[in-house]
Amino acid sequence: MTRRLTLSERTVRRWRQQTCQTTAACLQERGRPPRCASRDERNKVFRFLRERGGSTPLAAVRAAFPTLARSDLAEILRRYRRVERRQRERRQSRLRWLQPGTVWAADFKERREPIEGRYTSILSVKDLASRCQLAWVPVEEANAQAVQQVYQRLFLEHGPPLVLKSDNGGPFRDEGTKTLLAEYRVVPLYNPRRHPAYNGGVERANGQLASYQEAVAAAQGRAGLPTCADAEAARLLANDLARPGGWQAPTARERWDQRTKLAEAQRARFLANLDEQRLVARTALQLPAQSDLGHYPAAAVDRRAVRDALVAHDLLVIEPRRRAARQHKIESAPAHGEPCAGILHSASVSAPPTRGDRDAPELRVASRETQPSVRVPSSTDKSPASGQN
Repeated sequence: MTRRLTLSERTVRRWRQQTCQTTAACLQERGRPPRCASRDERNKVFRFLRERGGSTPLAAVRAAFPTLARSDLAEILRRYRRVERRQRERRQSRLRWLQPGTVWAADFKERREPIEGRYTSILSVKDLASRCQLAWVPVEEANAQAVQQVYQRLFLEHGPPLVLKSDNGGPFRDEGTKTLLAEYRVVPLYNPRRHPAYNGGVERANGQLASYQEAVAAAQGRAGLPTCADAEAARLLANDLARPGGWQAPTARERWDQRTKLAEAQRARFLANLDEQRLVARTALQLPAQSDLGHYPAAAVDRRAVRDALVAHDLLVIEPRRRAARQHKIESAPAHGEPCAGILHSASVSAPPTRGDRDAPELRVASRETQPSVRVPSSTDKSPASGQN
């Protein structure tokens, strides 16, 4: 017994010899007596948070309910934020791109300090399936001419992709840029307005490459003063370090080198299916089937049509971000004497449908890849992966 308690036998023997007499002083509780919030008070806090959102700071909640204990308010706020986050994640999806060379993503990265005193922005182009960084090019000005020059060079060097994702910046939706993409039979896919997470793969790569670029410059004794050569070295370093399939899987450069180049027959089949999906998307969005659309309505149609065509040709897998089919809801707490910060009950609900309606609304999507995967049909209520209009 003494060995398990890591105590000496002498200490245990002395404890046994001592007698403890219960007195009033021993039974007296110390400290301020606790005051648990009542059911009605906690419900008022929940209603307060529903009106103002989970981003409400604890100081504001304490100012609104000065009579309640800080620990109670902190616990209610923490649980409310957790439920709100889970509900938000259930409306998101993850994308897994299957064939390297089919879908690229492009974006501009602005510089606070121009590189070499001239280049104010960097044009980034990335292949989403292999995660290979194809371009990280400093440019003097983020305009359509710079975009077209980089696109032209990459198309001639690697071959054009099927789809090229970008935001709605002027250089990307310029008529000259669209004409160049049409010449190479590349479909532009534009983000929903004010939703940069739709193109999250290249957005995340921009931050990584910027840090690599600064590290390369610092290693050369030019901390904070990167050059164009440092930008190219950062691109090569990122391709050699990235291992999308795990630490034992090939690097991004190796996956890109092992790709199967697109055949013209595959491109023709994809474009034919895309035309059919565009008609379906126009019907779902209640748009005329034949009339010319503006940039933003046409982009909304393509977000649905391109998504369905990629899934149909086994180029894209859409996965729910959260697989658990459980829905948490905030309910009132029990009577006095039980836990003071409310209760989060878990109610079993039916699993999300595996095959949705074509009229499902567009939702935002998180583009981080994940392993393993569960294949989801092209249109679902939970993972439409097409963004908002």
